[in-house]
Amino acid sequence: MEIELGDDVRLRPFSWDDRDALIRYANGEAGAKQLRDLFPNPYTLDDADNWLRLVVEQEPMTKLAIA
Repeated sequence: MEIELGDDVRLRPFSWDDRDALIRYANGEAGAKQLRDLFPNPYTLDDADNWLRLVVEQEPMTKLAIA
């Protein structure tokens, strides 16, 4: 399932290919200021793996990646 939001923006299921992007964007300073205290900082490879284990095979799919 994909949802087109515009010319270059869509919502889609997470995949294991998202791991590096998750780490890169989760460790950005702007994002860290907006997230709750429970969000890991720094966001590590293990954090990304744990998240992806939860959402990649999730049924029904309730978490989507912004691409």
